[in-house]
Amino acid sequence: MQQWSRRKALALIAGASVVSYKNNALAGESAQSLGAIAARNGIVFGAAAGPVIDKDRAYRELYQTQTRIVTTDIAMKMGTIAPEPGPKRFESADRLLQLVDELKHAGVPLHAVGLQSHLQPRYPHDPGRFSEFLHALAERGVDIYLTEFDVRDDTFPDDIAARDAMIAETAEKYLNNALRVPAVKVVIAWELADNYSFYTDAAKKKDPLAQRLPRPLPFDSSMQKKPLWFAMARAFENTRKS
Repeated sequence: MQQWSRRKALALIAGASVVSYKNNALAGESAQSLGAIAARNGIVFGAAAGPVIDKDRAYRELYQTQTRIVTTDIAMKMGTIAPEPGPKRFESADRLLQLVDELKHAGVPLHAVGLQSHLQPRYPHDPGRFSEFLHALAERGVDIYLTEFDVRDDTFPDDIAARDAMIAETAEKYLNNALRVPAVKVVIAWELADNYSFYTDAAKKKDPLAQRLPRPLPFDSSMQKKPLWFAMARAFENTRKS
């Protein structure tokens, strides 16, 4: 089995932000510049880009390295951190912390925990409790990766300007809170442009003639920067400063 270094495995994911949009120079430069802003502030930013790479393969490559990573979904529900339903999902943040403890105690070379960050504003979110959870992970000696980052917008207004502003505000608050924790090292978006989002795919399958399509990502379907792009840039610039 081919062995991948941690750096190479991360590049497989983070580099997709450039490769995926290589046919659009403006978007490619914008993706790179957002990554550069993150890098200046000690954060790796990238995107899992479906048209170019197999996302599952990318994560498998990470598992093959000496860096072992646990991933789990998070959704802000009832003021706590509760993973979405599924047979392999963790029931609570406390259970995830317990799992990390068990792996560490067993001598597993665990170096990072990935939190799938599909933000869902329909649910209440307690920033203080989430911050406590991140610090609790950090105290266990692991890095934290915010993966599959996007913002679900189905509860926001139809008006695009208003919706984009609310998406950006939601994301900026989440990132500002999370990036204050030095253990948070990586942010990986779940695609970069709206037309590639799985939310868009689902909306089109539900109604092929739908006029209101999701806008969960930093670029619109024409590869133009949206308010979310600037919110993410500000959050990266503000990393560790507050």
